[in-house]
Amino acid sequence: MNLDHFIRTQNTVFQLLKDRRYVIADSQMLSVEEFENYKDDEEDITTTFQKKNGLKILLMWHIKEGLGISIVQDCCKRMQESQVDSALLIKYGKMTPAANAALSTEVTKNIQVFDVDELLNNVTTHSLVPTHELLPREEQEKLLETYKVTRIQLPRIFSADPIVKYYAWKKGNIVKITRKGGDIYYRCIV
Repeated sequence: MNLDHFIRTQNTVFQLLKDRRYVIADSQMLSVEEFENYKDDEEDITTTFQKKNGLKILLMWHIKEGLGISIVQDCCKRMQESQVDSALLIKYGKMTPAANAALSTEVTKNIQVFDVDELLNNVTTHSLVPTHELLPREEQEKLLETYKVTRIQLPRIFSADPIVKYYAWKKGNIVKITRKGGDIYYRCIV
């Protein structure tokens, strides 16, 4: 990974964490020197962030080419050591089938993997992307009651959608999408 990609990705990752309401200190950002040193090191870089309510997340940078099952296992180990419930694993290059399968288990369900290419630009600030917001539970119920529909009758948005993935919204929730002209759409995450 080149330096420009790293800086752009790091900026998007830190904005993502801020948007998810994690507290970030400037000292937690990697400097150019740290990145250059890391490229020659064998260890992955990890940092822990915390919300004001105490919830913690582990950020793990694996920017060597490829992601195997050993890296997923290492991420799980570091999550336990840091006593965190969830993790962001930033990878560069392809993921092995074994690593992909390992990420679909109960143990690894709270590890969210992003490729560097997904984070080069912040999708939430793109001019063509409408405003997305997660409806609070009460509003979701009110919406379903008003239109006399169930969640499965609403149009869908996939959990792999870049906006849903960016905010880590869960399946079954309802997203309100407001387009530039003021049109409002609702989607259920599947």
